[in-house]
Amino acid sequence: MGTKQDVDTLQFEEKKQQAMMMTQTDFLEEYYPSAHKINNELFFPECYNFGEVITETGEKMETMYREETFRVAVPLQKVIALQHLVHLYGNDTHHELADSKVPDELNDEFMQWQMGWLQKNIDVAIYEAGRSEEITGDKAIVFYMYQGKAYTKVLSFLNGDTLYPHYDMITGEMNLFARRFSSYDENNKEVISWVEVWDDTYLYRYKQTKVGVKGAINKAKNALGLDGYELVYQQPHGFPTCPVAYQRNADNGPGWNDVQYLVDEIEVALSYWAKSCASTANDAYIMKGDDVEIKGDPLGRVRAFTMGKDDDVQLLEKKTGGDFFKGYIERLFKELFRGSFTVEPPELKSGDTPASTIKLIYAPNLDLAMLQAKDQQAFINRVRYLFSIAYGMEQKRITEFMRLNDHILSYLVPFVQEDTAGKVANLVALKNAGLMSTETGAEHNPYTTNQEADRIFKEQKQQQAADRLYQLKTATQS
Repeated sequence: MGTKQDVDTLQFEEKKQQAMMMTQTDFLEEYYPSAHKINNELFFPECYNFGEVITETGEKMETMYREETFRVAVPLQKVIALQHLVHLYGNDTHHELADSKVPDELNDEFMQWQMGWLQKNIDVAIYEAGRSEEITGDKAIVFYMYQGKAYTKVLSFLNGDTLYPHYDMITGEMNLFARRFSSYDENNKEVISWVEVWDDTYLYRYKQTKVGVKGAINKAKNALGLDGYELVYQQPHGFPTCPVAYQRNADNGPGWNDVQYLVDEIEVALSYWAKSCASTANDAYIMKGDDVEIKGDPLGRVRAFTMGKDDDVQLLEKKTGGDFFKGYIERLFKELFRGSFTVEPPELKSGDTPASTIKLIYAPNLDLAMLQAKDQQAFINRVRYLFSIAYGMEQKRITEFMRLNDHILSYLVPFVQEDTAGKVANLVALKNAGLMSTETGAEHNPYTTNQEADRIFKEQKQQQAADRLYQLKTATQS
């Protein structure tokens, strides 16, 4: 049995965890500079001081005044998110058939399947979902059929959606998914709250009115523990499973979560630095004598002095903390990029930089992207599976595409800054050395299309037919 001290410690830890709880709204506030902590007076308060003023009667009176406050907010979260997204989703999803021997029929189906993937912009949907996960911590793509055509929709907190997955306790598979969103009037006041739910068979839509008499009744229901939602729509979605691919960030937060405190420190340091620079921006002078007169311009800047022969004017030496702030801020930036696996692009002194050097510069981005690609594998597999069903129903070939889905490997290939001409030269060298087939080389060539191998084979057949025809003509003439 625990002691009272153990109970107090446990309660303290629970309160600390509650205090540290972050919501997706907090993530958005971190993402947009206008909502950063530096703009909050509780985090970075205004500065007040006291000074003497002379009243109209000539008396001196002490008064309090507010000093000018400099607040510097920088979009470092956008920089981090952009670099993460570019290196993880910069390349399209790679697909290949896993079989060692591929029948021509299966290869033709695979080509059509890839064309559908491109036409339906699935890679764009994957990127938009990835952006949602990078910024808000989770993402979802729902597939649906409309008038016989397959479509996708990205669900994200960025678009006003709150996502609720439900998993089977035994298998761990998602068997139910809900999305909550709201409708607003012209004054940005919530009018209706909606909840859409997908299970293995149906799409349900629930509605809760927020205004009028019905809204008052729903508020009373909520106070009594009732939700106040009513079912307004129920239809089969046409898929044999829940048509939603969902994933939550492995770190339960945005991509900059581990270095957010450094962003706050940088903005505070920049704000103090800005104040220090402003306080020493104007020159200060020591004037000796009674006949010194300052000549200025309309902007208040000192242009000249007039004085007697015994008078003197000297420029006061400035004492600033600029060098200290500069070194401190540079150190904070270094730790920020290191902790978020991002890179501040260096200023290259020469025009041509070897591809190997560029790879080393961006190595932290690539390291993170390679690990993130593994984390995304289950999501990519789910998207491929649902696409095979949806596109199969559209093309009325669901049996063939579902069979094809079992033979396809799909995965993300992290984007690497590389020399394209050098890559093509390496492919040619491997082909000439007999270590790579023409078809494999065509698949990895950055200048080719998905059907490049078929086009090469077709050109070879046409050339063979032309050669054969020429031989026949030559034999007839002789």
